[in-house]
Amino acid sequence: MNLKGFRYLLLPLLLLAAIYFFVINPEILGRNLNGSRNIPLGTLISWSIVFAYGTFSYLLYSPKIKSGFSKIVQIVLIVNLILCTIWGVISFLLSGNWAFNFSDQLMFKFWVLYTIFIFLIPIFMALAGAIKRIFL
Repeated sequence: MNLKGFRYLLLPLLLLAAIYFFVINPEILGRNLNGSRNIPLGTLISWSIVFAYGTFSYLLYSPKIKSGFSKIVQIVLIVNLILCTIWGVISFLLSGNWAFNFSDQLMFKFWVLYTIFIFLIPIFMALAGAIKRIFL
């Protein structure tokens, strides 16, 4: 299978993995990877899902015509991929632990907004592209 076919399989596989881990088998999320550092397997799984979403969004975008708009979208998606890559570290810094248990409500709200922002960037870029094609 080539890279193009893999791009279209990544999101469904990601969704199936998320459903499996978060709905069907959630007890696996609480298992520690390393007993002394209290790093739950759910942290690694969540981080992988966020990273895969950013990667999928970036790989899915391949404009046929290079324009100023397509370059901006590509740069925004690269920045989003970087934000997805460091999501786990930012989450750790905000929560103070690898289990992402927040004691500060303000930090929790910031984390939620950061996570939502990461997931909305590719959607907004797709909407902007659709609006550009319709009206311009």
